[in-house]
Amino acid sequence: MCTGEQLLFQEWVFARNHLRMQGNQLYESRAFPEALEKYQAALSIVDLVQGTNPGDQGEIDKNRAATLMNVAATHMGMQAFGEAIRNLNEANRIVPNHPKLLMRRARAFTQRGAFDERDPR
Repeated sequence: MCTGEQLLFQEWVFARNHLRMQGNQLYESRAFPEALEKYQAALSIVDLVQGTNPGDQGEIDKNRAATLMNVAATHMGMQAFGEAIRNLNEANRIVPNHPKLLMRRARAFTQRGAFDERDPR
C-alpha cells in the first residue's frame, strides 16, 4: 500500500516526465521557445519537491540536473550561450563532471567564443 508521500512523489515524477517529453518533442521540431517553457515548468515542479529520504532526494537532484541540461540545450538552440552556460554550471554543482554536461558546456563556451574563460566551479 502506498503512503501519501509515495503517491505525491509518483505524481511529481509523472508530471515532470510528461512536461519533459513534451519539451523534447518541441525541441526536436526546433520550437525552442516552446520547449523552454515546458522544461522550465518541469524544473519548477522539481524545485517544489523535497525528498523524504536520501534516495528520493538523490533522484530529485538527478532530475533537476537533467532538466537544467534540457533548459541549457534550448538556450543554445536560441543562441543564448551565456544562459546555457549558467544552467550547465548549476547542473554541474549537482552532478559534477557529468560527461554530457561537460561536452555541452564546452560547446556553449566555444560557440560563445569564450575560449579562455576559466571553469567557474
